[in-house]
Amino acid sequence: MYLEKQCCNINYAERLKELGVTQKSLFYHTHSKWGIMPKQSIDFTGNPTSAFTCAELVQMNENVYGISFSDREKKFYSGSAVDKDVFYYETFSDALASKLINAIKEEWVTVEEVNARLFA
Repeated sequence: MYLEKQCCNINYAERLKELGVTQKSLFYHTHSKWGIMPKQSIDFTGNPTSAFTCAELVQMNENVYGISFSDREKKFYSGSAVDKDVFYYETFSDALASKLINAIKEEWVTVEEVNARLFA
């Protein structure tokens, strides 16, 4: 499986950064042609954005139920009461990131709780 499918995309990563999620991950978006790179391979002076993995996103958010795969659409989707509607995602990590963003916005979880879980 490609690394890009195991990490949330740049849009969700930037939104998590804006919300205050600590930028400490195994991988980072480099904002360049290099795409996603391991932590030890990049220069941290350029303000990189964490490319959170599925495992990190699950650890940060207890609200991971309700994500399924649609054979017809060939995408992941979430349609639980938490999401208020059905949304389709290219990757499982994007579905997880979206649910975490929604949980923070709806104040079901605080950024402090998310950051504490990330380092648990």
